[in-house]
This record gives sequence, structure tokens and C-alpha cells, in this order.
Amino acid sequence: MVCVTKQTGDLRVCMDPKDLNANIKREHYQIPTRDEITSEMAGAKFFSKLDASQGFWQMKLHEDSTKYCTFNTPFGHYSFQRMPFGITSAPEVFHRTMEHIIEGIEGVRVYIDDIVLWGSTLEQHNERLIKVLQRIQHYGLKLNRAKCQFGVKEIAFLGDKLSEAGVKPDRSKVKAILEMPQPKDKKGVLRVLGMINFIGKFIPNLSSKTVHLRKLLHDKCEFKWTDDHEQE
Repeated sequence: MVCVTKQTGDLRVCMDPKDLNANIKREHYQIPTRDEITSEMAGAKFFSKLDASQGFWQMKLHEDSTKYCTFNTPFGHYSFQRMPFGITSAPEVFHRTMEHIIEGIEGVRVYIDDIVLWGSTLEQHNERLIKVLQRIQHYGLKLNRAKCQFGVKEIAFLGDKLSEAGVKPDRSKVKAILEMPQPKDKKGVLRVLGMINFIGKFIPNLSSKTVHLRKLLHDKCEFKWTDDHEQE
């Protein structure tokens, strides 16, 4: 048994499926990238984002699968009856199910447990929202009201800010980069570069601006943080 602390402070009971994942044959259902989704939003002025409550737990496991999702606790053995977090194929399975729910509705896309929809006018947006909510009700999908946004002019989605003005980097991501501690080793440099590359599409000439950082990762380069690295 593994307990994970959520952002709300609540605990989520999980299991360590390392051995199980090593023997799962994945479906390899293609999950779209954020660029693929946002490229469809040209002219959008109104947005809604719907969050599936407890995500994977809304999918009931087949009887044959529950025994493989058995875990130990101090109080005995228990089996998940619904799809647990950590299963290697879970994102693809859940995403495919979510796409089936919104299939055929224009101006709507799914990214695993998030549904985002948009419209160039409030009327168009509302028409699409009503269709999506009707599908959600029909399939019995439960939403997390606290994480849902309806008819707003700006939303945060997959690390980007989406609005009538287009796609911009999320300010919280930029702030996180600026407040990152100074790297103490090459692993720290990799973490910094990973954060920077996440918003790299918004930074002109990114490769030339990170050349000193990337040189630190060379096998023959001794790690030494200098003013050149600090200024980058």
C-alpha cells in the first residue's frame, strides 16, 4: 500500500504496481500533445474546462483484473474494484474512454481526465457546453466542481494560458523557474533545463541562450557553476 498526499492535503490510497506493470501489454492509444490541442482553438474567445472527479476510479475493473490489483495493508489484503493509479496502461485506457464520451462534438478536446471546450462566441460556446454536459450525464461521468471552469475568457491548460489573445506561458511556471534553487550538480541542471524546455516554444533562440547550461552536462565537463550560468 502506498499513500500519496494530494494538493488538497487529502490522502490517496495507491499500490506499488511495479511488478504488475512489467507484465502489462499496453494498448498504445495515442494521447494528443498540448500543441495538437491548442492548434485547433484559433478564434476562440470563451472557454470551459471540466475535470473528471477521481479520474481513473470512475472506471470499473473487469472481475479477472481485480485479483491482479491486490495489495497488502496492516489490516489484511484488499483488491481494487476500480482502475487504480499507477497502472502503466491506465492513461491510454481512460483517455480513450473520455474521447468516446465527447465523440462527434465540435470544439471539444480531451486530455486524460480534463475536457476543454471553446467557442468564438458565447452562444457557440454554450451550445457546445450543453452537448458535452448531456453526454457526461448520459455516461454517468462525475465531475469535480471545484476544478471546473465555465464560460471564462482565460484558462490554464497543460501549463499554458489560453485566451482570445492566443497561447501564453502560465505565469506560475515562469515563477517556478525563476525561484528554482541554484543547481548543485548535473542532475540539478537537468531539472532546470526540463522546466525551461517546457515553455521553450515561447523563448526565441532558446538553444543559444542555454548553451552554457548544456555544456555542464558533457561527460568530460567538471560541474562548476559560474556567473555565465547564473545569467542564463
